[in-house]
Amino acid sequence: MKINNINVLVSSIEAKVNSKTNLAYWAVGIMDLTDGTTFNLMVKDQETISKITTMNKYNVSLSLQDSQYGMRLTFTSIGDDLGGILG
Repeated sequence: MKINNINVLVSSIEAKVNSKTNLAYWAVGIMDLTDGTTFNLMVKDQETISKITTMNKYNVSLSLQDSQYGMRLTFTSIGDDLGGILG
């Protein structure tokens, strides 16, 4: 299922390493600016991470997919930077 054009706040970006494969990934926390719902995404692509900064708002599209461990939410596209909240 695709979720197109929602405004989110990137609340956190944390670099991590998979303990089994030793591959790097980033845990990204986002908050929907419409209703305050928070989500955690796992991002493996460094190009995607380079487009976002913490405490900034973005217009994004997301994809919700079924995986072997449950539901997985991923970025489909990252649109305009709508500015930061810290002045």
